[in-house]
Amino acid sequence: MSSLDLPDDHALKRRHTASWLKGAVRNALKMVPLLLLSYGFTANVEAQPFANVPAPKLGPISLSMSLEEAQSALPMTNWRVEERLPSGKPSRLVADNALEWAGDLTKVTLESTYYERQISLEAPAKETDPQSCLERAKGWAIKLAETSGALVVDDPTGRFEALPLGPSGVARLGAFQGSRYWPIRRWPNRPPTHFHFSAKPVFAAASSYKSDASLVAAYSEGVCAIKLKMKQTVEEPKNLRQLPNAMQKIVLEPSIGRRHFLASSLANWFPPYFEGGVQNKDRSPRNLLAEAVTAQARCTIDRYTGVSQKCELVPGEPTYPSIVRSALTSLALYYRFNTLSDELDIDDPTPLQVTFPVTLSPTDVVSTDFEQPAVLLKFPFRNPTKFSERTMPKEAIDRGIGAKMNVLCQVQIDQSAVCKIASFTETDPAKLAELKAIYSLLVLRVAHDVQICPDGCDIAPPVGAVLAMTFEYKIDK
Repeated sequence: MSSLDLPDDHALKRRHTASWLKGAVRNALKMVPLLLLSYGFTANVEAQPFANVPAPKLGPISLSMSLEEAQSALPMTNWRVEERLPSGKPSRLVADNALEWAGDLTKVTLESTYYERQISLEAPAKETDPQSCLERAKGWAIKLAETSGALVVDDPTGRFEALPLGPSGVARLGAFQGSRYWPIRRWPNRPPTHFHFSAKPVFAAASSYKSDASLVAAYSEGVCAIKLKMKQTVEEPKNLRQLPNAMQKIVLEPSIGRRHFLASSLANWFPPYFEGGVQNKDRSPRNLLAEAVTAQARCTIDRYTGVSQKCELVPGEPTYPSIVRSALTSLALYYRFNTLSDELDIDDPTPLQVTFPVTLSPTDVVSTDFEQPAVLLKFPFRNPTKFSERTMPKEAIDRGIGAKMNVLCQVQIDQSAVCKIASFTETDPAKLAELKAIYSLLVLRVAHDVQICPDGCDIAPPVGAVLAMTFEYKIDK
């Protein structure tokens, strides 16, 4: 939970101790005035998700407006852009002293993404007494009721009491004197040290929409601050959008090094100790790539970068062993598609889906010559695989087994690398022997993702050159 947001009403019921409330209010008031209003709709998604979606107004602005329309509604305001969408369009605008609300000159924040819009009104914190703060909060609530309908209180249980607001409806109040709950009837003799005020507007929305809203105000140790936040959300589509056939153009394929790693792992596969619950007596390497293997992969892709994010093989494909299916699925993750087209809105966060064939064949295993002298890798290179504790074997971390490996890599025509382990430097030779195979696999996986001179070099290493790299797994003692 952000320090800018109070918990929802149900959370407050569960966490009703005075000490928690006092601490939460004090920490929040150090950052930003606290008054939260959220508002949401659900509707069928069209080309323009917010088209014809009704919303109550906050003065001259409304959630039904685009950012440009809201800016026009407050013309004498200096707006600053704090966030942008992938297309470069503003998604968050902020203006100080932009709108008067219930006697306070507020800072206005407008936010608009593809399926969500928000308006926040924030007044500067003021030092005052609790009764004045309560009247100030009532003023905000009454003005909100004028634009959004009557306010209600949902089940005022626990340390809360109903607070009538006349024709505007009912709010609820939880006040405390130190660590003791303090009903409002005791305020004239001894005011509270802090309180929590909330209400829920009822919207007369169409049946095709669902609405939810809440209003929260806070006072603590002489400081009263207010923030009002209204949100409108349109339901995102449940089904992924298929990338149009005309746009299914592959702009980046797996490198030679990556293909070699996956293909060689199938061509020289070592069976596990146990397979199907039965111990393997013969653990000699097996060739699972005697001929090409092909399957249809279905991937979700990022609509801005075109990179495959999550892949699976289409059900009903050939019944390959699980290790073969895993290799083909891994291969599919290294494809990239062209999604930068006027046909697609890159600001829409809904992932795209594409189905395409992936193949591994014996010819993907590259013949290498590591006999020539190796030179230390000094060229710029990019490694998309994060080499960190996340890639370390859990057993190695738990048992404190580190390793340092020297790797030889031969440069390929696409500036990728085909590599082998040249030597190990063990932190504990007796222990490392148990995890040597796992470490070797992890290091080779990382090394085969290396791209030499990804952005070009004045003098690039020639194809076939052997480069030396060192990888080290360190265990903090």
